[in-house]
Amino acid sequence: HAPAFDGIERLFSQTRDLRGTLARAGVEALTEVELFEVKRFLLQLVELKAAFAQVAPRFEGITFTDLPDALALLDPGGHRAAGFSIDGAYSEALATARAEKRKLEAQRRQQPEGPERDALLYARRTAVAEEERETLRVRRALSQALAAHVPAMLANIEWIGELDLILQKGK
Repeated sequence: HAPAFDGIERLFSQTRDLRGTLARAGVEALTEVELFEVKRFLLQLVELKAAFAQVAPRFEGITFTDLPDALALLDPGGHRAAGFSIDGAYSEALATARAEKRKLEAQRRQQPEGPERDALLYARRTAVAEEERETLRVRRALSQALAAHVPAMLANIEWIGELDLILQKGK
């Protein structure tokens, strides 16, 4: 079972303490970086649970809980890629604002200096402001939805700490 323990320890070394982030999940909008870190934790949890299954009989009482619904919030396409971004899949208004911004940028690049170019720049700023408002709205909604999963995530974090302590004592 040495490879299983190596895999578990590798995952532990990559896992960040998200308790502070999770405490704010239902209270304020998490940043994109924080949402990325939560997604990464959930992906690591899937790997950890699989690795732990190989050695679980040795550790009575320790159980890791899958959180597919929480992961689906941060991975709506189900790609299980490590990255995270708030893209148009989260909001049609966001996709529309970004398309408008791209269109205005292309028009502005083709426009010579003058009042028309200035008007395009102003319209682009308006589209950027709408994009930022909608991104914040999506971040708030994701943070609020993740709040329902915080107790299970915290329980998994506690089990990670417990198992890490046991493994370190056994060395």
